[in-house]
Amino acid sequence: MARAEYHVDAVRELDEAVGFINNDWAGRGDLFLDAFNTAIERLLLFPRSGKASGRRMRKWIMLRWKYTIIYSVEDYGIFIHAIAHHARRPNYWRSHLR
Repeated sequence: MARAEYHVDAVRELDEAVGFINNDWAGRGDLFLDAFNTAIERLLLFPRSGKASGRRMRKWIMLRWKYTIIYSVEDYGIFIHAIAHHARRPNYWRSHLR
C-alpha cells in the first residue's frame, strides 16, 4: 500500500498553516486539514497528477486555501517536501530536497 512520508519542516508547516487559518477564521483550520488529507489521498492514488516541477518534484495546488503541496514520487508512495503558502518566500522549500 502506498504511503506518504514528510520532511520534518513540512510537518511544522502544516501545523503552522492550520494554526494560522484557525487564528483568522475559527474552525476553518480543520477544514483546511480535511482538504489537505483529501489531497494526500488523491496523490497516493494518482501520484503523477500534480504539475511537474523540475526533474523529480511535483506540485499540487490547493487553490481555495492558497497553499501548494510540494512532493516527489517515490517507490513507496510520495514524499512531502513542503506545504508552501502562495504569498510567502517563493522556492524556500528547495532546501528541503534530499
